[in-house]
Parts: sequence; structure tokens; C-alpha cells
Amino acid sequence: MAPTGTSAALVGGSTYHSILGINDKCATNMSIAKVRTRLDGVDDIFLDEVSMLSCHDLYNISAQFARPSMNQINHLVASI
Repeated sequence: MAPTGTSAALVGGSTYHSILGINDKCATNMSIAKVRTRLDGVDDIFLDEVSMLSCHDLYNISAQFARPSMNQINHLVASI
């Protein structure tokens, strides 16, 4: 996962917004069931370009993973 489309394309991944269903411009976030489906079979997540994330972005990512039904991820690794 990466914070921008460009950085996501460079690592062959997706933005954290699209994977985790986080969208600040819209009040309705993706359902947790849809997010879980996208992460089905994922054990580890690598977050590239973490230095580009604000405190608010990190909070949103953390809040999504803190949801009770999202505890299947073993490791979240961030790269600067």
C-alpha cells in the first residue's frame, strides 16, 4: 500500500485509501465486510512512503485496523 497513486504504481500496489476504504471527501466509508474481502488471505502489509502520511492519515489507518473484525493482519510494515 502507498499514500499516492504514483507511489502505489511504482511498487505494484494500491493506495491505502482504496484498500482500506478510507475516503475523507465522503462521509460514507466502505463497509468493513468489503474491506475484509479485499484483505482476505493477506498476512502482512507493507506501507511504502510512510513519510508522506500525516498524523490524521496514520490515525485513519490505525482506526481501520483497530476495528474488532480486522485483527487478521499479523504485521504492518512501514517504509520511509
